[in-house]
Amino acid sequence: MKTKLVMLALVAAMSMSGYGVAGEAEDKAAGIGCNPAKRLVSALGKLSKAKPGQKNSAVVTPSLKIIATDGGVLPERFFYRNEGVETAFILNEFGVVTDIAKIKTMPKAGEMCIQDMTRRDKPEGEKGLSIQFEMGFSYINNSGVHSALELQDGLDDIRSQIKKMAPLIARPLVPKLTHMVVFPEGNSEDEEGVDLDIRAQKDGEILPARVARDFGNGYIVEMAHLKKLGADQLHITGGTYKLSPMFKPRQEDGEQSTEKAEK
Repeated sequence: MKTKLVMLALVAAMSMSGYGVAGEAEDKAAGIGCNPAKRLVSALGKLSKAKPGQKNSAVVTPSLKIIATDGGVLPERFFYRNEGVETAFILNEFGVVTDIAKIKTMPKAGEMCIQDMTRRDKPEGEKGLSIQFEMGFSYINNSGVHSALELQDGLDDIRSQIKKMAPLIARPLVPKLTHMVVFPEGNSEDEEGVDLDIRAQKDGEILPARVARDFGNGYIVEMAHLKKLGADQLHITGGTYKLSPMFKPRQEDGEQSTEKAEK
């Protein structure tokens, strides 16, 4: 499950509302719009420098998606440019820049650019494109057995990695992660798939852990509830899955706090 977190500083940095100063006329003629890459390069560079103990249970996977909000076609290409030298990125059919992580090694002085001839003559602010930055959170282990220590460590790992990326002034504002969400692998968040059997255990004994079905095809597990029960393990059976740390769900997101999924 891809848990979205709005990173305002990065979104501002990735707004393709202007054109690079160098070669401005040529860029406009070619339908190229660029903005400074400094903030994104810096953020992903900091993420890669997280200490081993901050990414041994769960990891952040960044991604960038270009959305044609006007219903038109996607841009021809997305690339990085520095001192006239271009580095191409892979933009797939869904608008996802699949290799955005490699930008962390590039000079901060460069630019992120989009080439889009179909919207070349549209006024600024009416280009019909939106750039969405996302961070996917996932536990490394997917064996079906997760210790309580691993689950808590994964929640702490993700918070530490996000704080690495955030501006210094915003780091204290990064909230704690409090829940885990499980999705059957191979199914989207909005599709019904196989029913996983998720059970909390203590010394081999099954406990009545609360598991609320939520987020489409997912199951929510609250860490505080597992601790209250004294659970030392979470067992997940019934098929392959992806387990992700997450922030406390908002009630309007459909969290069903009283629903049980005991089997």
